[in-house]
Amino acid sequence: MDESPRTKVVLQKYAINITRLCEETGWNREAFSRVANGHRALSVEKAKVIGKLHGFSWTEFFTDPADRYTMIKQGINGCEVHDLDKPHFYGMPQEWLKSTEVLMFDLNSSSNKIENEVCVFSSEQLTVEEAIKKHGPRSGLEYLITCKRGRFFGSMILDPKHHEVSKYTTILNVWQHEQKTVLTNSIKYMQRIVAYMPQVAQQIK
Repeated sequence: MDESPRTKVVLQKYAINITRLCEETGWNREAFSRVANGHRALSVEKAKVIGKLHGFSWTEFFTDPADRYTMIKQGINGCEVHDLDKPHFYGMPQEWLKSTEVLMFDLNSSSNKIENEVCVFSSEQLTVEEAIKKHGPRSGLEYLITCKRGRFFGSMILDPKHHEVSKYTTILNVWQHEQKTVLTNSIKYMQRIVAYMPQVAQQIK
């Protein structure tokens, strides 16, 4: 993930809409957009105004917290992975930022059993054969599975007799009691689950 300019990170963390902010302060939107995108420096004076308006310390614009933030653009509903209507900004350990991918369970899903959690997946991309060799055929691990025509979430169900790859692979989401069958040769790569974490993200407006 490319590192965002510090000003943009803080604005997104507090869900501050640039257009609305410029209307409230009388600032030129085009000029401030250049600041937000890192093309110009943010003045201490403007940082103090923003902090006062939105109830946080202006120093956040000039200090890096222990945790950084990643943008979540996709959600999980059953076995399906889909684009969210609006992205969410999620704080996570800095060492995970470049080694993981984060999705969230769909908060609008009526069947959602763990709606307060997000899924953190390894960025390592494995083929089906590599995943079986590395983690075993009965590991029960959940994966983010990228196919030629979409992305899916769940555990793999292999041939029950031989525990090996067959023409079709069944993907099972045990949390929401749903499954999906795909052609095994349509699977481009798989990313294993690393962790479930509390959903404390803020929606970007």
